[in-house]
Amino acid sequence: MKKWVVCIGCLIVCWPVADAWSQKPTVDFALQLVPIQSDVDYDRPTAEEQKTCTIEAETADGVTSWVVRTATGQILRRFDDTNGDNKVDRWCYFRDGVEVYRDIDSDFNQKADQYRWLGTAGTRWGIDTDEDGRIDYWKVISPEEVTAEVVAALRDRDPLRFRRLLLAESELTQLGLGSVRTEELRRRIAQAAADFDRLARQQNLVARNTRWVFFGGGLPSVLAQGTNGATADIYFYDHVAAVIETDGKSSQLPIGTLIRSGDAWRLVDLPAALVSGEPTSIFLPVSLAARTPDNVPAPADLRSLQKLVSDLDEIDRQLAEAAGTAAGQLHARRADIVEQIARLAEKPEERLLWYRQLVDTVSVAVQSGAYPDGVARLKAIVDRLERETADEDLLAFATFRLLMAEYTQQLQSESADYGAIHDAWLGKLKALVERFPKSIEVAEAMLQIAMAYEFSGDETQALQWYRRVVDDFPKAEVAAKAAGARRRLQSEGQPFQFRANTTDGRPLDTASLRGKVLVVYYWASWCEPCRQDLSTLQNLANKYARNGLVVIGVNLDTDSTAFQNLQRQYRFPGPVVREPGGLDGPLAEQMGILTLPTIFVVDRRGVMADRNARINELEKTLEPLLR
Repeated sequence: MKKWVVCIGCLIVCWPVADAWSQKPTVDFALQLVPIQSDVDYDRPTAEEQKTCTIEAETADGVTSWVVRTATGQILRRFDDTNGDNKVDRWCYFRDGVEVYRDIDSDFNQKADQYRWLGTAGTRWGIDTDEDGRIDYWKVISPEEVTAEVVAALRDRDPLRFRRLLLAESELTQLGLGSVRTEELRRRIAQAAADFDRLARQQNLVARNTRWVFFGGGLPSVLAQGTNGATADIYFYDHVAAVIETDGKSSQLPIGTLIRSGDAWRLVDLPAALVSGEPTSIFLPVSLAARTPDNVPAPADLRSLQKLVSDLDEIDRQLAEAAGTAAGQLHARRADIVEQIARLAEKPEERLLWYRQLVDTVSVAVQSGAYPDGVARLKAIVDRLERETADEDLLAFATFRLLMAEYTQQLQSESADYGAIHDAWLGKLKALVERFPKSIEVAEAMLQIAMAYEFSGDETQALQWYRRVVDDFPKAEVAAKAAGARRRLQSEGQPFQFRANTTDGRPLDTASLRGKVLVVYYWASWCEPCRQDLSTLQNLANKYARNGLVVIGVNLDTDSTAFQNLQRQYRFPGPVVREPGGLDGPLAEQMGILTLPTIFVVDRRGVMADRNARINELEKTLEPLLR
């Protein structure tokens, strides 16, 4: 008997298939497979509709496939063996009978490495070079889809999603723009990649519920070969925007310039709205007239900047594989380079952004254990900023990152006195808040203080600090988390409700489950205790289903592939809801979820009975509610 291997991400499932195709996979199994990329709108038949679906082997143009159809013959899925090795290498999904998406295993190693949107879903074609489920670059993407991806990256605060839209170095050098404009674009691209994460967290134009509506832009332009030194025709859009909608209100997000490279359109800058500036033209005459001719050598500081950015890219590449002392040395060298770039920055706002990146990356490296000497480096940076800048937001930002790095490093010591370290940390955070009471950068410090009080059992103090975050800094990124935590601490005896879509695309509203007793279980694939809890939850669901128990999973994975793999290994005993963002997403922010697992018990009236249930006492908590 031959085997057909079906791979979604890293999961391999064998479908037994005889030479005559006499043994078939079931419809249920086939419809459980989902696209690796989550933003796909495809047909999902209901459980009742699935009962009338069929799956058959079909051959067309020399390709044999398993094909799933509805009772009326409309195609839902097609799983292809394109090279005749009896292994699936193309997974196709349909909407209203039209193929809208496919996962592709182009090197036939049972791992998808390409993702294509088709038909009415657009033109995107993503390449996944390391086969980890994340798109590394776009082979094909239209201007409209670029603007939609920018909105999605801002909405989900996803720097990787944004960076793969930027013009790559190899594409930049092939454009043939001349040295000065090439260097200018190189600087813009490097700056955009470095600054997106922080600016995305600070901006308030795109919210978690913002949606892209349509593309805003006129006709594309072309800079003909020979114009201003161009060695090839350059196709571009200037002043492109995305029309977006939030809570029923439309607005415009300025994107800037897009350049065509082959079959893909690329970004070269941050959206103008994020840097509080107007979109600037790169190619139009009004802009070109002010530029130095191509035959004039670039200034020395520009050449130096180019070299530093190139060195930074090389260090980042090496850091991906380094460990131990080597990693520490690379982080130290990286900090040297970023600091040099900050000094070369022409504009004060650019210098500020580079210093923020310097502080942030060193602090993260210290906390990960990769750069122990980084604490001393952070102290030197803070001392320098104290002397050289009056920017209180930057000082507060740098001082808080230093405190976080010190605290984490002290906790990692074998002789750590945890109580003393914690008390000192709390005192330093309060001093920071007192010193910079109006800086939005202390909002996160205030949240840390509130969490520290909550974890120590002092909920009165915790509530006061959560309230201060919301009242003093309502626009801060952490304000939603603080408001949710405050709501959670006061939730017992109060109605509990949320609405979301389950992972199979169905709406779930807890209000519709009145009369049932609910266990709401917040979990993620990286939470080892959560894995251990699943068997207990399954036993309780089996034992008390007739009594009206419903177990709801709220998954907080940021990696959809990790979640899908875990679901196949440990089937959750009830409906699961999931949205992007993980612990920083809307499902976690609604109730200020800080740790996993978190378990709520909701009674038949829809009222919170226990906001801090424990798995080993869960049955005892449920019994009186289920009688």
